[in-house]
Formats: sequence, structure tokens, C-alpha cells
Amino acid sequence: MRRFALLAGGILFPLVPLLFYFYGNFYDLTEPYSLSMIFGLISYVYFHEVLFIAGRISFLDRIFGQDRVMVYHRYLVAAALVTAFLHRQIKMSVFSYSSGQILLGSLAFLVFGTLSLASLFMVIPSRLGFLKKISPDYNLIKGLHNLLVLGLFLMSLHVFFASSTWETSSRLILAILIPLVSLGAWINLKFVRPLKGWQRGLVVGENRGLNDSIRQIGFKGNLPSFRAGQFGFFRFVDPSLSREEHPFSFSSAPEEVGGSITVKALGNYTRSLADLKPGTPVVLDGPYGRFTLEPDSDKPLIMIAGGIGITPFYSQLKSGELRNDREVLLIWAVKRREDLVYDEELIGLAQKKNLTYLPLIRHEEGKEVPTITAEFIKSHLNQPPLNYTAYFCGSPVMFKSLKREWKKLGILPRDVHYEKFSL
Repeated sequence: MRRFALLAGGILFPLVPLLFYFYGNFYDLTEPYSLSMIFGLISYVYFHEVLFIAGRISFLDRIFGQDRVMVYHRYLVAAALVTAFLHRQIKMSVFSYSSGQILLGSLAFLVFGTLSLASLFMVIPSRLGFLKKISPDYNLIKGLHNLLVLGLFLMSLHVFFASSTWETSSRLILAILIPLVSLGAWINLKFVRPLKGWQRGLVVGENRGLNDSIRQIGFKGNLPSFRAGQFGFFRFVDPSLSREEHPFSFSSAPEEVGGSITVKALGNYTRSLADLKPGTPVVLDGPYGRFTLEPDSDKPLIMIAGGIGITPFYSQLKSGELRNDREVLLIWAVKRREDLVYDEELIGLAQKKNLTYLPLIRHEEGKEVPTITAEFIKSHLNQPPLNYTAYFCGSPVMFKSLKREWKKLGILPRDVHYEKFSL
């Protein structure tokens, strides 16, 4: 109920300024001028919501999870762009002249359009394999997204200097208050939290290669408390690396001293982490995520990991949050045997816990690799599938194929927890 109320509140929040602008006045809602104002106010509110939730609001993460918040973020951007376009087109049909206030709105729309195209260049390569070679650098995309603040600043001035805003003091206050809230969230994210993270004194303790593409980076210092399965946004303060943060799941259990993450070289940034030296300062924002074990539950578990998606499960299986007698089926699918970097550790855990560990290697000569189907999963369960809670961490493609198998097993959607590599 709380989730629904917050989601409905976010979607319907543009009704607040619409009420301030249209209640008790002479505007005809069917006139182009009024329609333009309606679409403009909706776009204005949605873009400020985008900036607000991009500030990684803690209570939203606790309720929805940061990955789900970002899905809503993407839909919100699309709605804001469409309504901004309609506002601009209708207004241009009404006003044949230009002004400073109109120019501010046009510049804001130009910034938002540029950011949208940049976002598409980040999304398309993950959908179309043949474009991966020309995909832009992640750090460039993140840097471009910081221009959202510039676009919103121009848009806020556009609204602030509109003649309709100055007709009542309540509209003027609203036109100031909304940007202050969203900008406050952005300032907190970009300046306040990094300062707090710096004060923790966290540094790289070890940087150990587990194979030719996967590394375990350990830390020394005051690591914030986290739950097994959560992640954080890490920035390594090294002149050879960008200043942008990157999300990584904790591979250490919360009880372990120091803590660690496990990283696969998937791009320029993660490849460059091989050169990190012990003692390198680390700024951490987190933890985030709801991909955690249900407290006080004894329901048996199905864990399915794709590649580096083993990271949160490795943390959970080592954690005291998981009782030794709780039944767990772990399926770990990788491309090569060398990618089973925690194979020995998991075999050891299977001897201590009620854990069935099934590594699946896609490319191994002389062996036929089973597909992860409902029948395959069911053949390794000790109870009816309906009794289980399922967890998945892997690629969006793997997630899509598994959705059908959960249904075949009869596992309810509320009992399926997932974390995809698309955050």
C-alpha cells in the first residue's frame, strides 16, 4: 500500500501546480494557451522529480530498491520529454514572437534532447550486439547527465519569468520551492555525501586478480554497515581514473573485517582497476538495494547467478544472516571454467551448510551443458517449488528467459527477487 501511494503521488504530483495555476481563474482549458501551460507544468514537475530521485533518496531505496527507482526514473524522463515537446509546439503555434523567457525554455529543451540522445547511445549497444564496438564511454555518459542540472536551471527560469507565475504569490512560491527541493537532493548527492564518504578514511587494502578478467578489491577503514546482497557506489581517488562513481555489490559478508567487492573487466573503467594500488583512497556512497534475504524466514531458497552475478550470493552464503540448516539451491552459470573464481569456497560452504551447488559452464569441451529450465530446477529441489523463494542476479537476457521458468514452476511473483546488470 505504501509503494502504491508513493508511486501514485509521484505520477499525480503535477496536479498540485495545475491547481495553483488554474483554480478560480479565467483560463479556458480548451484554448491552445491553456493546453500549452498544462503540458509545460507537467514536464516541469516531472523533470524536477527526475533530478530529485537521481539523488538516491534513502527512503525510496528502502521501499522500492534503487534499481526499481531508476526504472521509474527512465519512464519519468520519457513522459517529461513528451510533455515538454507538446508544450513547445503548442506555444510556438500561439506566439509568433520570441522573448527571453521563451528562449530560456527552448534552450532547456535543447539540453534535455541532447541528454536523451546520449542515453540512447548508452542503452542501444546493450540491446544490439553489433554496436558494442562503437558504444560511448560510460564516464562520458555520466558526465553528460550532469547537464540535467543546467537544463533544469534554464527551465526553472523559464517558469519563474512566465507572466502567469507572477499573477499570484502562491505560484511564485511554488516556482521557487520545487527547484529548491530537487536541487537540494542533487547538492546532497554531489557534495555532502562525498564529503562524508571521504571522512570515513576508507582505502584499498588489497587488489587481487582471481583470473584474467575478475578481481577482488578489499578495503581498510570505516566501512558503513550493510546487509549481504547490497551494493554501493564507489569512487577510487586515483588520477588515472575518472571522478565518476560506479556501482559494485559487496562480495564480503557484513561480519568480515574490511569488506570487499568483486569486479569483472567489462569496460575501460573496470579494466583500469587492475592498476589500483593499496592505500588508494575510496569514497563510498551506500549501501543500497533490497536484494537481501528475508529476515527471520526459514523458506528454502533458489539462487541463480549469471557470471559475475555470483557476487551478492557469495556475500549471503557467507553471512550469518543465512542459517546453516536453511535449504539453498545455488546455480552458477558461467562461460568458462576459469570464471568459477569462488568454486573452491562454494564447495567448502556446501559441506557446512544445507547447500546444493551446481556450476554450469557454457563452453567446455566434451560436456553437454543443461539449460536452466523449470524441469532442471525442479529436479534438484527437495520440496514442491511453491515453497521456495527465488533470487536471480545476472544479465537482462538471462532474466527474461528465467521469467517463463518461474511461472512454470508456480513460484509467485512476490517470491521472486532479482537484480539485473542494467542499473
